[in-house]
Amino acid sequence: MLAENVEGIANATETVEMLNQAQENLQEVAKNPGIVGTWLQGLIPDLLNFAFQVVVCLLYTSDAADE
Repeated sequence: MLAENVEGIANATETVEMLNQAQENLQEVAKNPGIVGTWLQGLIPDLLNFAFQVVVCLLYTSDAADE
């Protein structure tokens, strides 16, 4: 029983530490909102490439391509 209580306390401690780390990360992003913008700017080329591939796939597999 004592071992279960100690394990429960350890899990609670880990959870509190994870929540504190998440809070610190959110505060860092709040201090520098440019982080999110920079991250999104890095994704734009990948998103455009993916969208182009989807369009090509749809055109290639459409009924009009069979004629």
